Amino acid sequence: MSLLNLAKQSFAAARLGSGLRCTYATKSLFVANLPWATTEDQLSSFFQTKVRVHSVKLPKDMQGKAKGFGFVEVEEEDYETALSDFNEKDFNGRALFVNAATGKKPTY
Repeated sequence: MSLLNLAKQSFAAARLGSGLRCTYATKSLFVANLPWATTEDQLSSFFQTKVRVHSVKLPKDMQGKAKGFGFVEVEEEDYETALSDFNEKDFNGRALFVNAATGKKPTY
């Protein structure tokens, strides 16, 4: 690991610890076809087998039920690996759909 990468990771860890979000070196994945009972910790652990995960978000509906999809923020360097290695991979009996997360489209 280069000294520059080590410095970036240290800086990112310090920013994350202070409650600020570090977005300069991460990319988000859209993950669909999740089992309803999936937790953020379970999905994070699953992805951490091959890539460095910064955060996991699993949206819920108004009643607090999982929507069956989520977002995984990974290191930019691990992004392509995550796309290729986790798309259509089995997760608790279901084949995941993993794609690039895009910005939310405005609704009028």
